[in-house]
Amino acid sequence: MAITPTLLTTGTKTSPFATGVTASISPAANSLLLVVVMPDYQTTVDSVSGLGLTYTKKASSTNSNAFSVELWTAQCGASPGSGSITIGDGSATSQWGWHVLQVTGHDTVTPIRQPTTGGGASGGATVTLASGAASADSRTFAAAVTNLAATALTNWTSLANTAPNQNLATMWRSDAFTSTAGVQVSGAAYNVIGFEIAAAASAKALAALGVG
Repeated sequence: MAITPTLLTTGTKTSPFATGVTASISPAANSLLLVVVMPDYQTTVDSVSGLGLTYTKKASSTNSNAFSVELWTAQCGASPGSGSITIGDGSATSQWGWHVLQVTGHDTVTPIRQPTTGGGASGGATVTLASGAASADSRTFAAAVTNLAATALTNWTSLANTAPNQNLATMWRSDAFTSTAGVQVSGAAYNVIGFEIAAAASAKALAALGVG
């Protein structure tokens, strides 16, 4: 089964507050939830909760030039149900943006591989992952924050792009794994996370046989 991402919800909050609550979502059975969060300048997320799942921070990119960006994930079970996700830092000083996506067809044991971060005051928001993928069916994803409009690089597909204060963009390569992850933000300050999502064992076996 091929890796398939689906955007479930996005949200923003432009006034300072301690927690953000997403719209209610209904993830697919056994899917992987990706929660891409943009907290305020140089702040970090303390917790992500909801749907009775355990969320783990996989990567965070923070510098003084742009809002931060973080990646949290949770593995759903056979009956994840419906509900909202709560994002918080407890400081009551943050302004938030978030994208919540589900991924199916992934390796449920170690789905997120080689998360890589970068940030800067200007230039293209790109990071380089190791060139070797977990399998032929692995796919590359990127999450970025910029202070100017962000567009997907050639051969990339945008999954979500919102602008509460700065621009939060999430995208992926649907065709093949690539070691370069990022967005086009010419001349803009940025923070970016690039990562690989590995395919499920069944998809790897089919790829080895040249099927699918």
